[in-house]
Amino acid sequence: MSIKRDPAEFEGKTTTDFIAELQAFREKYPYGHHPIIDAMCEGTLPKEGLKIFLIQWWYFGAVGAEQIFAMILAGMPIDPELYPIKKSLVENIHGEFFDPDVHPEVNVNMITSGCGITRDEVYKAELLPETSAFVNTLLHYVNNDWKEGLMSLMWALESQSPIQFVRRGIALREQY
Repeated sequence: MSIKRDPAEFEGKTTTDFIAELQAFREKYPYGHHPIIDAMCEGTLPKEGLKIFLIQWWYFGAVGAEQIFAMILAGMPIDPELYPIKKSLVENIHGEFFDPDVHPEVNVNMITSGCGITRDEVYKAELLPETSAFVNTLLHYVNNDWKEGLMSLMWALESQSPIQFVRRGIALREQY
């Protein structure tokens, strides 16, 4: 996979301008209002579609929790000014494994009990090409520069979690 950036695209832009552009893009395509999340909330997503979505989401969450957070942390230089960011990452990693339990495994439990499949079926499920491409894109940014990894995972994705988790949690309880 090749992701190319044209440095001229950023010429003359301030950090504030860049963040505003990212915010506008994220607001245009909010994950919490993705068509799949909307269908889930309306109860119109077929159970097979729900199962496929939850497995793909579980895989991404497992990669994020078990690998990407740690890769970002490992890529950061030793610099006392970065300790607040590092502390936040360590707290997030800790939460992924201890609050309330290992998040990927909590999600597997939810999928198996809600969709009537086995743990082995979750672990051996086929990944959609889009899921692989998404994970590979994040890994590209994480491997390219810890700052890009931090922005792509924490700001672009994790900051959208509250709206979609609240909506999704209610929908799963009420609709499925």
